[in-house]
Amino acid sequence: MTDGAHPPTGPAPLVSVLLPVHNGGAFLAEALDSVLSQTLGDLEVIAVENGSTDGSLSVLRDRATHDDRLRVIDAGPVGLVAALNLAIGTARGRYLARMDADDIADPRRFDHQVHYLRTHRDIAVIGTAHDYIDSSGVTVGSRRFATGPDLVAASFYFGNPIAHPTVMIDRRRTGELTYPSEWPDAEDLALWLAISRSGAKVDNLGELLMHYRVHQDSVTAQPDAAVGSSDIDAVVAASRWPPRPCRWAVTRTFNVKGRRISIGSFLLGVIALNALNLVHREVKVWALLSRSTLAIAAGLPRPSRR
Repeated sequence: MTDGAHPPTGPAPLVSVLLPVHNGGAFLAEALDSVLSQTLGDLEVIAVENGSTDGSLSVLRDRATHDDRLRVIDAGPVGLVAALNLAIGTARGRYLARMDADDIADPRRFDHQVHYLRTHRDIAVIGTAHDYIDSSGVTVGSRRFATGPDLVAASFYFGNPIAHPTVMIDRRRTGELTYPSEWPDAEDLALWLAISRSGAKVDNLGELLMHYRVHQDSVTAQPDAAVGSSDIDAVVAASRWPPRPCRWAVTRTFNVKGRRISIGSFLLGVIALNALNLVHREVKVWALLSRSTLAIAAGLPRPSRR
């Protein structure tokens, strides 16, 4: 572990960017440019090199010589969760912003997210909408998420309602935090659930503030069955509902890419969710009813990108 493993002295930045890097390849420089050219410049970028074999470490070190806001930690092949937690452990900013090494942040992203968190003091985590770009940077689609903390809380039973690379976290509202390792590939969902269930609120901006790259080696392009299983496990573990009926319902309602469930089975799951919530009141009754209606109208479940 070298370079930026020890935080520098001096005033703490407002935002600490968590940037795990594993074979960032041709997209890493563009991702760094998009972060270091933000309209909100009071930031540090903590790039954790996670066992790359494509020269990513050299790209990071070269860029760090030209911008002292970039700190590089050569952690070796520790895995995503360990890399993220290592970055959190050395972060100095009040706000933690996630970034992936192949995506492009809108120049206004951090500015808008910090403003929202400052003016909505009950919100601890804020994500954004995003578009999808291909390896050439051409827009190939977009994705929007539920907005408003009550609807976001109700959305956890239908899928992950927060896009991980778009997130900003206010540490004054979460206290000490780490990504859990119990659920492989669902570390982000498990963290949002833990924060939400602790009493803090999670929300999304409706603005498209991230260009989410889809390419051959990206997470979005990988099979999703194992991820879906971990996601469902995380939802059930975080719920205050009885585990068996909760799992029965969520297994039928949670949207997993590539999985097909009959509309009849899905509707039974929706009915079970709302019945459980009427008894145990885990989320606002109106919010779950509203989110259920939206899911049915959208024709869920259906294959979709995470």
